[in-house]
Parts: sequence; C-alpha cells; structure tokens
Amino acid sequence: MVTSEERQKASNSQRLEACKKSFWNRSVNVRLFFPTVVVTSVLVVLYTQLIHHQRLFPGPIAASPAVLKQEKVLLRDNPVSSSRSTSKVGQLTNASSASSLSQQSPILESSNTSAFHSSTKRRTTDKTTVTTLTKGNDVTTPTQSSSRFNTSCQPKGNVVFLKTHKTASTTLQAVMNRYGFFNNLSMVFMRNNKFNGHVRYSGLNFNSSRKLFLPTLRKINGSTLSFKGYNMSTGHIRLNKPVMDDFMAGNTKYITILRESSHQWVSAFQHLGLGNYMRKKFPNRSDAQVIEEFLEQPEIYRKKYAGVKAFFRNNQLYDLGYVVHEDIEGIRNAVKELDKIFDLVLISEYFDESMVLLKKLLCWDNKDVSFVSKNQVVHPIQISDTLRKKIQYYNLPDTLLYEYFNRSFWQKVKEYGPNFAKDVEEFRAFNNATRARCVSSAKAITTNGHVHLEYIPAKESDLFCQTFSEDHNKLFRRLFKRQYDLLPPK
Repeated sequence: MVTSEERQKASNSQRLEACKKSFWNRSVNVRLFFPTVVVTSVLVVLYTQLIHHQRLFPGPIAASPAVLKQEKVLLRDNPVSSSRSTSKVGQLTNASSASSLSQQSPILESSNTSAFHSSTKRRTTDKTTVTTLTKGNDVTTPTQSSSRFNTSCQPKGNVVFLKTHKTASTTLQAVMNRYGFFNNLSMVFMRNNKFNGHVRYSGLNFNSSRKLFLPTLRKINGSTLSFKGYNMSTGHIRLNKPVMDDFMAGNTKYITILRESSHQWVSAFQHLGLGNYMRKKFPNRSDAQVIEEFLEQPEIYRKKYAGVKAFFRNNQLYDLGYVVHEDIEGIRNAVKELDKIFDLVLISEYFDESMVLLKKLLCWDNKDVSFVSKNQVVHPIQISDTLRKKIQYYNLPDTLLYEYFNRSFWQKVKEYGPNFAKDVEEFRAFNNATRARCVSSAKAITTNGHVHLEYIPAKESDLFCQTFSEDHNKLFRRLFKRQYDLLPPK
C-alpha cells in the first residue's frame, strides 16, 4: 500500500521532470532566437548601407545598359574614362614620379605653386541661366547648377585653355566651350576656319590682323565691332602669352593639360598623319614595328615627311611655345617659365581629379565640369615596355615636362585639403548620373581613317544634355554662329 508520503514524492518528481522539459524547450528556443535576430539585424544594416552607398556613389550602375555594353566592347586604354579611373585618390605620390627618369631629371624640383584662394563672394542658383555679369573687362558668370558647397568665390569666365594634341584636350575643350555657350562668352575663333576655329600655327603676333578673328559679343558703344577683350580661348594655338594677354579680357586664368609622353606620342603618331606615311612605306608591318623603324632613323623620316614634323618629337612642349630637343638647360628654363604662366596644369591620366581642381580654381560647379569623352581612339596602338622607354627617351623634354607638372599636380591636390577624395567621389557620382540622363548610346565613327567613339544624346533631352553628349564640332558650330552672325553681310 502506497503511503501519502510516497505519493507526494512521486508527484514532486513528475513536476521536476516537467520543469526540466519546459526549461530545455525554452532554452532551445532562446538559443535559436538570438542568432536569428542577430543575423537578421546584420542583413538589414548591410542592405541599408548598400542602398545608401548606391544613392551617394552610383558609379557605372547609373549609366544606361546600352551605353555600358557599347563602352565595354569599344573602349580600350581610355585616359579619361570616369568610371574606369585607376588613380588612388589621396595618395600623393605615383609610380611615374619614382621612375629612373624622375630620379635623374635635372629639372624636377619641388613646385612653387600655391593653393588657390579667393576673397570674393559667390552667388549660387539652382536655375540654368545665360546671363553674363560684367564688371569692367572682368567677366564673371553665374553658376549653371547648385553645388553642395556654399563657397565664397565668384565664378570665373576669362580663361585661356592652351589646347595640346592627343592629351584628352578635346574633352576638356568641350567642357570649356559648353560653359562659354551657356554664359554668352566671347570666344577666340579664326573667322575663316568654320570647322573648328583653331588658330594652330598661324604665327599669332601683335601685328596679326584682328579681322582674321570673329568679333566679340560686346560692341563698342553698342555699334562698332570689337576684336579685343575676349573671354575664352579654347582652340589649338601655340602659346604666346604677351600677345594672348592683348587679346583677352582682364584677370584671365591660364590652364593646359599634359599626358605621359610615350602614350601621347604614340597617339599623335596614330592620329596626326605620321603613322599613315610610315604604313605606306611598310604595309606588311604592325604599328609597333613601324614605330620601331621610325625610331631607328628618325631624322631621315623627319626630313622626308616634313609636312607633319611638328608632331614628330616633343610636340607637347612645342604646343606650349618651345622647340627644345637636346639642351637640358633650355628644357629647365622652359619648364620654369611655363610654371609661372599657368595657373593650373591638368593631367590626362587623372582626369576626374583634374576636373575637381579646375572646379575649385574657376569656382564652377559639378555640372560645369561634367563631361563625356570626346574624340577618343577606339583601338590604340599597343607597344612593349622596351619600346615605351625608347619613345620616352626620344621625347625626353616632353617626358621631363610631364614629370615636373605631374609632381606639381599632386602638390596642388595636397594643398586642396582633406576633402579632396570625397569631392572626387561626389563628382564621379554626379558625372555618372549626368551621363545616364543625357546619353542614349555610343557608336564607333571612322573619320579620315581613324576610329573614335561618339555619344548620342538621349531622345527629348534638354539643351544641356545635347551639348553634353553631341559631337564637339556641333557644339563649336553653335558658338561660332553666334559671333559670326555679328559680321556685316558681304
């Protein structure tokens, strides 16, 4: 017979087992619940950050699929592709400055350039405008787009862009011309060159007839055509600063752009005629082999094909007004003089970074300096490192010129301040978004035997998108017509 005490013990034992089971089940649930919560939270945070990052830095995702597909197929070795930049923003040294040429160069000194400062106040606006604000000869222009910065400077519209050959200068020229178009600026264009307005090598001097050029948009006393006080020069013209100063309005900024000498020379060889001459003589050789042949006897070919000899050697320094090939002291003096003349020398390989420095110098906005590449070669010549060194040595003055201003460029980046990397990323995001909005497609165009990439404006796009995307010569013709129409009828 079971006593009451034994029944009580059995009951307690059953309750204890039930409690253990309940506790174990709750423990299992808790152990499963907390990891689930943690994993879910992490996924939510990562997703939120991803969406936030895409909003801030959309990168190539912002471009239309058609454009990206065509670019992937067509573009090779593009020095100014915003979405494919290889530069490390904020890194103030680079491989080229550590090269043996840099170490041996007699002119590579620390740049004496100083950071840009301005004490004037800038008026910002969200509306596109073509109104020109004039104060004496100094033309300032209101911004075309809002910027996240409320900077204390006034946009500058008086600029000489010394256009060098095969340095992404056509892309930069399109940026400058677009700004001139929307702000009614007077451009220096040759009257009889309706194709691109270049002065090129016409021997511009103080005795040059002003009637060789288009008049400015501002007439003297409201009726007489004026050929002085231009706002912008953006075409090919050899540097002659005293004469240019006589043409230009006051407080003009001087800028230019350079490219690593071997890349620039090969591109000029391919695009400006020398390659065509050489290929006719050696039709069964590759482009690289033809270049090798030229470098074996350069003086013979320079004399034989004298029509394009300006592009045979050191043509960046030639564009900047100097003919120096062997004289190291002459090279040193030329570079030091150029350093005094130019307010900013841009570097083709760091085009996005260059646009940010340009934006600060001129107190422009991201919209003002936004770009899509113009006149870029689809199939560049591929050369070996050995051949590249030969070309660099053959163009030693251009090589030293580039090395010097490359160092100067990164000194300006350093002086820009800690926000440089962030400003570059912001500009890239803005530029990609602009491309996505303004460009519908890209296609390869053959002109004079050269294949280059051309962008097509999006359908029903506004005037800005049209000037952003269209061929640079169309934009030139818009500017040319405005000043040409001021001339009296013949």
